[in-house]
Formats: sequence, structure tokens, C-alpha cells
Amino acid sequence: MKRDEVLEVIPVREGMPEGHVCLLIRGHFVQPHVKKFRFAVERLLKEGFHHIEVDLSQTDYIDTSGLVEFLPAYQTVKEANGTLKLTNPRRLVRHILTSTNLEDILEIGPSMETQSDPVDIRSLDDDAME
Repeated sequence: MKRDEVLEVIPVREGMPEGHVCLLIRGHFVQPHVKKFRFAVERLLKEGFHHIEVDLSQTDYIDTSGLVEFLPAYQTVKEANGTLKLTNPRRLVRHILTSTNLEDILEIGPSMETQSDPVDIRSLDDDAME
């Protein structure tokens, strides 16, 4: 397996408000690695982090199993009276998220640290897509 196909799920607490955590997803978010994400979310909830920001800035690719994994994670966090937000997706990943209408269910935007306006992928023309 190539290095870029390995998935790393890294919790980052530094710079986050109390009860908040950033979960950095690095690499290819594909089967069979999606369980790493599920276990990380469950562990963070048990540790008292109920507001989870999933940073996709280093996610190179996401397949359907990765997309589907966001839904039970969102539901689990919501049931714990928390929030799950996807942030900083690269252009290809944002395109995949919006073409599957996940932005209708999940919040997708900038990180809490940057607080800049999210990019609306629908405003980009098809020729500009990478």
C-alpha cells in the first residue's frame, strides 16, 4: 500500500475552546480505513469533547464508504448534544461532498481558527475544477 493511501486520524486540542476538538483527517478516507474515524469520534465523545471539527485540509480523496461514515458520526455526536462540522475540504473533496448533497445535512465550512467565509463550490465553473 502506498503511503498516500494510508489514513491518519489525528485529534488536535491546541487552540480549541473547552469541549471542542479538531480531528485532522490525513490521506485517503476510503475503505478499509473508515473505522479509524468512527473509533476516534467515539473516543473523543467519551473524553468529553462534544464539539468536533473534522479538518479535511489534508484529505486527498474520499470514497463512498468515507462519505457514508460521516452520517452515523453526525448522528452519534448530535445524540450527545454536540456538533460535528466538516472544515477546510480541498477542491476535489468539496466537490464530492456537494455533489452528494451532504451540505444539506452536515455543516461544511472554514475552521474555527480561521473563521473565514466558506467557498461555495457551485460558484466555480466546471473548467476550473482540478
